[in-house]
Amino acid sequence: LLRGNMEKIITPSRMKRKPRNCPEHGDYESCSMDPKFWTPCPVCQDRQEAERIQAKMAQNRIESFQSMLRFAGLGKRFLDKSFANYLPRSANQRQILAVVPDYAANFPANLDAGRCLGLIGDAGNGKTHLGVAILREVITAGYKGRYVRAYDLFKAIKESWNSIGAKRGESEAAADFTKPDLLVLDEVGVQFNTDTERTLLFQVIDTRYNDSLPPLVISTLPKPASVNQPDLPGIDWEPPLNPKTLEDAWGFAL
Repeated sequence: LLRGNMEKIITPSRMKRKPRNCPEHGDYESCSMDPKFWTPCPVCQDRQEAERIQAKMAQNRIESFQSMLRFAGLGKRFLDKSFANYLPRSANQRQILAVVPDYAANFPANLDAGRCLGLIGDAGNGKTHLGVAILREVITAGYKGRYVRAYDLFKAIKESWNSIGAKRGESEAAADFTKPDLLVLDEVGVQFNTDTERTLLFQVIDTRYNDSLPPLVISTLPKPASVNQPDLPGIDWEPPLNPKTLEDAWGFAL
């Protein structure tokens, strides 16, 4: 009995063949080892396989690009933000959308000049969306970019000061923000505004300034000129605990 079963196992099945017709590519020979399944048109099959491979490659490119954006500091909410899906709700926003993409399109020249950009205005106007869209274009063009909120920048550098268990030194931590071709610095002004924070912010911005690497600053704080607080000669400048202008948050020298 065992021998008979083994013979059945090792006996090859007979391949059946018959002519079939593909409406698109004409006659072909179809094969079958199972009456319920006959091989399809080989040309159609090759095309479907090529389309499957192309779709897989496209998906891999999307996932790879998203990984690059995550590495650049973007969270899940902003991975898909672009100029194409920014929806202006006012004439002001439409005007900004008509201008801001030029900064990304001319980034090589802006990088050579160390030319920065500020997106300043009330909350809810899509400043972060536009900043991320610029960053997206810059990274797509092959440049290195980084997005960070001001308080996360402070946290990252301060964590390097802990000598027990610190993974990186201060210089290495700061390099995440001083070395990329473009730094998108968001939420400037949402901070404790201590001397330490202003010093750290000054060091990052000044290092980038010396290397002609532009920052893109996003804030709800107005510029000093738009607030009636003129600088008085001979008066020592002291920042308030609750910053009301960018000068308050960045420091007098910036």
